Formats: sequence, structure tokens, C-alpha cells
Amino acid sequence: MRTVCVWLRDAAEMEVVEFLSLSYRRIGPEQWNYEREDGETVLFIRPYIEKDPDEVRLLQEALGGAPTVGFAIDVSGRHDGRSEVTEVVVSLLDRWGGVANDDFSDHFWNRHEISSDQFVGGYKFFDMSRFRSRL
Repeated sequence: MRTVCVWLRDAAEMEVVEFLSLSYRRIGPEQWNYEREDGETVLFIRPYIEKDPDEVRLLQEALGGAPTVGFAIDVSGRHDGRSEVTEVVVSLLDRWGGVANDDFSDHFWNRHEISSDQFVGGYKFFDMSRFRSRL
């Protein structure tokens, strides 16, 4: 499983919970699944709090302050998931602002970089295929 973390700047947790509950299948009090039309689950979404001090410092620098809410989006290993995770992340960043990071680079991505498919440090957002080709 691969993970993307989304760090929102101007959100109250209950607002995001309501949005996620309206947009995706709620599995429990703190988990939502993104399912394709054929019923296959591609994404698993849950609240997330980063505890590593170095990552927190880098996150705050990228965000311009502390995030108000964080969510982890786990991507099923059975699916590429790039289009689905991009859709979810952009929808969250459109509403509340913030940044996201993935397993394939150290960069904190903003909405513009993600939605315009920009290269940063040789990678695009959630660029698993390019990451694997460089191993």
C-alpha cells in the first residue's frame, strides 16, 4: 500500500468529516473508502497526525504554519490509484488550502503543482512509475 498525506490549512475537522461522508463511502467513525463504479475500493481515507519533529518542521515551512487537519489516503496495491488520489487531494485542497506529500518524493505539493501535473525534483505528484524506473 502507498500513502499520501493531506495537510489542510483552513479546515475544521468536522467540516472535512462531513465532506468526506457526503463524497465517499463511510466505513466507520474515522474511515472512508473511495470505490470505483465496479465496487473495487481504491483508496482508504483516515485522519492522520504527524509526530516526527523533523517532518513537522518541514510541513510547517511548506504550509506557512501548523495544519489544522491532516488525513492519510492509503492507495490499494491492486490499483494504480494516481487519478483517484489526485482527484481526492485536489478536491480537499480546493476547499481548504494546504499541501500533500506522497511516498515517492520529499516535496510538499500544493494544489497548483498537483492539478497542473508539474515536475518537481524529477517527479510528478504520486509518480510511482517514474520512481520505480529509477530504482
